[in-house]
Amino acid sequence: MVLIAVVCLLGSAPTAGAQDATLGEVEYWARLRETGGLLQQARGQSAAGQETVLAQVRGLWAGIDAVRLADATVVAVDMRWLAGELTPGTLDDAQTRLQALLQYHEQRASQAVLDAEARLKALNKVQIDYPEPTPTVTAEPWVRPDLPGRGIDLSPSPGLSQVILFAAAVLVVTAVLVSLARGLRIQRAGVGAEAGDADNAPTTSEAARERAASSETVRDYRAAIRYLYLSSLLLLDERGVIRYDPTLTNREHLQQAAGSPRLADLLRPVVSTFDYVWYGFAPADAKLYEEFSRSVDRLRQLAP
Repeated sequence: MVLIAVVCLLGSAPTAGAQDATLGEVEYWARLRETGGLLQQARGQSAAGQETVLAQVRGLWAGIDAVRLADATVVAVDMRWLAGELTPGTLDDAQTRLQALLQYHEQRASQAVLDAEARLKALNKVQIDYPEPTPTVTAEPWVRPDLPGRGIDLSPSPGLSQVILFAAAVLVVTAVLVSLARGLRIQRAGVGAEAGDADNAPTTSEAARERAASSETVRDYRAAIRYLYLSSLLLLDERGVIRYDPTLTNREHLQQAAGSPRLADLLRPVVSTFDYVWYGFAPADAKLYEEFSRSVDRLRQLAP
């Protein structure tokens, strides 16, 4: 797992029995990205301003010493370098370690997406084995009893039998390919609309949030995450930060926020979690939805 290797970068960690607070894996990386934006902000401020920003960082990591992975495994982490030990004098060292962690995580996440796409492409490569031609049995000519000595050959010719077999094989293979294509179809653009939902999709951020709440009520967390993600894109569009277009990919929407680095840092984990659930077919439960909802709320608070 990614976080098991991350422990080596963080240094020695406290034992699992001494945990004070445990973060989910998605929330952990989201806080690290938020911390990166705060540390960058602190570099250009006065000593008093730096202390204010660093106090905010210390508050984010106070008491955090463990992370719960998607499979419920709890991994101990040592975050004292961002909590009690963080000072203006250690700002450069903290920022270097933080950038190394985030770079490592992004590389692993990108590789996971590439591996998933490779597996999908492999499933599309269907080996077509045409059946061997069945030997044609030629029957003896049938002779009408009222016409002695004159036979009428009613048996099918070998060429016609092969044509019929080939046509049947083509129909079978076509049906298999159509079935696979329907099963492997992936909506690459926008927020992955379900069949029949394109004409009924929410057009405002508030309407999308209401849909998310309704899906959460019936425990359809996958749909709830989709509508909550759509609400965040519509909100950024309503506030003039990006231009929402359902024909654009999620990464293209993320690129529109590049002019606001801190906003982009908060939007990136929201996009990654949605792709992970919607296109990666990862299981979505109440805990993942709760963490995703907190990430969206931080994005809403920061959006101008």
